[in-house]
Amino acid sequence: MLYKDVFNFEEGEVFLIDKPLEWTSFDVVNLIRAVIKKYHGIRKLKVDYANTDSIKEIEEWVMNRKIVKEVVSQKSLIHSINKNINRIGIVILIIGATLLIMAVTLIGHTVRLSVYSQRFAVRSMQLVGATDGFIMKPFMKNFVFQGLIGSLLSLVILSVFLIAAMRTIPELKIITSYRIIFLIYLSVIVLGVLLTTLSTYFSLKKYLHADIDELYD
Repeated sequence: MLYKDVFNFEEGEVFLIDKPLEWTSFDVVNLIRAVIKKYHGIRKLKVDYANTDSIKEIEEWVMNRKIVKEVVSQKSLIHSINKNINRIGIVILIIGATLLIMAVTLIGHTVRLSVYSQRFAVRSMQLVGATDGFIMKPFMKNFVFQGLIGSLLSLVILSVFLIAAMRTIPELKIITSYRIIFLIYLSVIVLGVLLTTLSTYFSLKKYLHADIDELYD
C-alpha cells in the first residue's frame, strides 16, 4: 500500500519493481497509477514519458546504493526516439492543416453552388417583400444541420480508428488523454457547424445584394 507520509509524488519517486515475467512495463505503470489514484484520491494522474533528464535522475538515485557498481542506459536511443516522435508530430500537424484547408475549400464551394442554384428563388422572395433574415433562415437551418451530421459521421469514423489503434497497440492507452480526445471531438462539431454557417451567410449575402444582371453570370 502507498501512503502520503512515505512517498512524495509531487516531487517524484522511483520504484524498483520485481514484476512477473509475462507483465510488460506498461502493465506495471497501469497498476501503480491505479493504486496511487485509489489510495490518494487523485482523479487524474499523467505518466510522463522517458527522456534523458529523467534517466539521469534515476541513474543518480540507483548509483547512490552501495550494492550498485555501474549503471548502463541507452541515452542515445531515448534521445533518438524522442526526436523522431517530435518529427512525426510535425508531419501529422502539416497533414492535418492541409486536410483542414481542403475541407474548408470543399465546404465553401459546395455551399456556394447550392446557394447559386437557388439564386432566383432568393430574388423572388425579395420581390414579394421578404426580409434578409427571413430568406436566410431556411438556408442556415439546412446547412447547419448538414454540418452537424457531417461532423457526427466524422467522429464515428475517428472513434473506430481510435478503438482499432488501441486494440492493436494497447500501450497507446497510457499516453492517451481522454480530456484531449473530448476537446478534439468538441472542436470537430463546432468547426463543422461554424464552417457551414459562415459559408452560407457570406454566399447568401452576395446574392441578396446582387444586381439582376449578376444573377445570370
